[in-house]
Amino acid sequence: MIGKSGSFPPHRISAYDKKRIYEIPIKLIKPGADNVFALRVMGLFRYEKGPYKGEFKIGPLSLLQKDFLLLELTDLFFIVIYVIVAFYFALIFITRSIDKEYPLFAIFTVSAALYLFLRTQLKYLFFDDFFIMKRIEYMVIFLIPVFMMEYISYYYSKSRNYLHYFYYSITLVCLIIVLISNEIQLWNDLLFYCVEPSWFVPFGYSLAVSVKKYKEIDDAKYLLAAFLVAWIIFINDALYDRGIINTMRLSTYTFIFIIISTAIIMRKRFNRWYSTAELYNNRRRGVFSLSDENRKKLDKTIAYIKENYRSDISREGLAESVGLHYDYFGKLFKTYTGMKIGEYINQLRINEAAGLLVSTDQKVIDIAFGVGFESLSTFYRVFQTIKGVTPTEWQERQSKLESSIYDK
Repeated sequence: MIGKSGSFPPHRISAYDKKRIYEIPIKLIKPGADNVFALRVMGLFRYEKGPYKGEFKIGPLSLLQKDFLLLELTDLFFIVIYVIVAFYFALIFITRSIDKEYPLFAIFTVSAALYLFLRTQLKYLFFDDFFIMKRIEYMVIFLIPVFMMEYISYYYSKSRNYLHYFYYSITLVCLIIVLISNEIQLWNDLLFYCVEPSWFVPFGYSLAVSVKKYKEIDDAKYLLAAFLVAWIIFINDALYDRGIINTMRLSTYTFIFIIISTAIIMRKRFNRWYSTAELYNNRRRGVFSLSDENRKKLDKTIAYIKENYRSDISREGLAESVGLHYDYFGKLFKTYTGMKIGEYINQLRINEAAGLLVSTDQKVIDIAFGVGFESLSTFYRVFQTIKGVTPTEWQERQSKLESSIYDK
């Protein structure tokens, strides 16, 4: 035997989730011989076989430290992202305090960041009291689905129902038990037998509402995709914790999908509100300014129109693609190009049609539909408005012009 790293604490549970690296003196290792490493592990949770996650590594100290640091940096990256997102939407709430979903989303994101922090080894760099940190960790993981459920309700303008109160009651009872009890095994049993099984309520509610709103609200597709992923992870972790499948726990990173998708739609919603407010202010001043950002958006839109003008293009769709209110977007477009969006599209279509009328033998109706018009009468009307003559007169005029040039 090489020796021992220490003794089990006689009274209180030690920091069982703390990763430790023990250096084995080289002089105790016999090259070319069988070296036996005996490891004694004290079981903590009755449904676990051996130590939680059961991972032990033996290797050069430098490599073990490198792997340890790499994992912590990955977790730190997610924590920083969560905090930045939460801070950003807290600032948005200050700008637009009427929308309660912004602070709820910020609280939800901060809670996810705190939970991830308490699941890492970084906490031991700042705090020593394992019991307090573990108590906070359990309370946070109990509360995160509550914040998520509240946010979803506000976002979709849904009133609380019996599902909310049922889940909130379960959460409240579990929180009280964690506060008054000092038995970590009991906290873990609450999570394992009570809280985790009840997660089907907030996750199921959020998924069901997103499915229902999918056709009504375009942004709902982002949340729907996120909750589908969350459901898969939720099922995986439930089966893994109960020893049914041998994969790995993924719940630590579950919320990254929800947070990213929510941040996208919240940002788009705020942009639409901001562009509407900017439109109102500009109307009062009688001006429409073109910032560098708006110029880039308009250039992007014009490039898209030039590639797709033969297809059906709407002002609303173009405005949404660049995150602006359609009314404000239309005013900016006219300021930038001197034409309305419909006029600009028709100009491109008629220019192509005019060339085809002269250079090909296609029928007028085929050309009209080919460049994007839905009716022949509309094509004739728009063509005459832009060119001053009908398509037939245009063909005749261009034919005479070419003949005159040829005769000369």
